[in-house]
Amino acid sequence: MYRDTYAEIKLSHLDYNIKKLQVLAGDCFFCPMVKANAYGHGAVGVAKRLKSLGVQSVGVALLEEAIELREQSIDLNILHFGPIKENQVSLIAEHKITPVITSLEEIDFLKHLKEKIDIHLKIDIEMNRLGIKLCQIELALTKLKETSASLAGVCTHLAMGETLSDESSSSSQSLKKFKSLSDKHGWQNMDLHSLNSEGLMSLKDNTYSFGVRPGLAMYGVGEFAKKLGLKPVMNFVSEVALIKEVSKGEPVSYGKTWVADESKTIAIVSVGYADGYPWALSNKGFVKINEKKAKIIGRVCMDYIIVDITSVSVNIGDKVLLWGQLKNDEISLHDLADKAGTVAYELLTGISQRVPRKYINGLS
Repeated sequence: MYRDTYAEIKLSHLDYNIKKLQVLAGDCFFCPMVKANAYGHGAVGVAKRLKSLGVQSVGVALLEEAIELREQSIDLNILHFGPIKENQVSLIAEHKITPVITSLEEIDFLKHLKEKIDIHLKIDIEMNRLGIKLCQIELALTKLKETSASLAGVCTHLAMGETLSDESSSSSQSLKKFKSLSDKHGWQNMDLHSLNSEGLMSLKDNTYSFGVRPGLAMYGVGEFAKKLGLKPVMNFVSEVALIKEVSKGEPVSYGKTWVADESKTIAIVSVGYADGYPWALSNKGFVKINEKKAKIIGRVCMDYIIVDITSVSVNIGDKVLLWGQLKNDEISLHDLADKAGTVAYELLTGISQRVPRKYINGLS
């Protein structure tokens, strides 16, 4: 690694988070989400760790994500939550992937399969996104009988899982509807899942014993993760590449959006928006160097950011914390996302492939 910019993945924190979420989930179906490169943490590395923890199922959004895991010898049950095309059905069977069926057309595609495969059926109750509409359930079940597929699970997705503590909320009503559907169709012995991280934490005692698909919380990010005492898994770190002096009146970076109001010492840091550091933090973000805050000045560039280190003792090669934790330094990803006008999901999944993931096993 020539440039010392990387995402450090603390596997001991992942272990801690998963075990805590498993306790909350109890004996219910448990399917951690490793889509979008495991929310930027590296799908293969995370999936391998999950297997070592006794996790049996993981979820992805794209067929190529599922195949990548299989090609890396990940033999967990892989649920594919995205729509499927007719020409993908044979690949799904070949790689022993469990598709989550989201439309009547997808059931028709299964008719071409001779192999027996397990599938899950997704019911669209309130999202109006993916899934079989309520009025289509009977037809879907009839069509499934004409295929070689076996219905192993049924799921839905809630629009506002964080509101489940309020029984009058729309998502609480949707969950009750899902329970009624399960009772009506005799799905109780299947894998029934509907809860994301926030839903699991919001629903007291998991009243209906529905399965869980933890996402952001398993990576230790978000308000609910904080309340539960979960630990951030990723630390995004870079280095000081150069140090310069600028005089009063001199501009910095593209567009000359920042001009020195007095003599300043600046550091050029080896990370930019091509790595996933958000351009929106131009002139308003900050980093930490040697336990001191350094403000981003000027526009975030493709490969660099520039920070004001006038009042900070810094040397070339010093570590720069972008978010997460580094020794005694900490920058909240949630707070940083707020400052950038976005959500933590976007920052995590936006870290590009040119940023190496360094997996750390040791305890913090």
